[in-house]
Amino acid sequence: TDIDKITIGWDCDLHENGILENHFNNVNSIYPPTSYDKAYQKRRISNFSTTSYKSSIIRQFRKMYGDIDLPDIVFIFIIYC
Repeated sequence: TDIDKITIGWDCDLHENGILENHFNNVNSIYPPTSYDKAYQKRRISNFSTTSYKSSIIRQFRKMYGDIDLPDIVFIFIIYC
């Protein structure tokens, strides 16, 4: 109850705004992908969307702490210089 928010350093936009998908398409146009490559790319884009990743984190907290009220989970993008 003392924690207002949980912050996770993760760039969810990368997985939702098409940048990563465009990157994969560019790489695939140069290096023909295998079926494994395509499956990995699809999983990467879908599993790390904001909704999917947040659900995964909540499941892990539930395993560790049970059915408690969790604070809001916020994703932040950190640029290191």
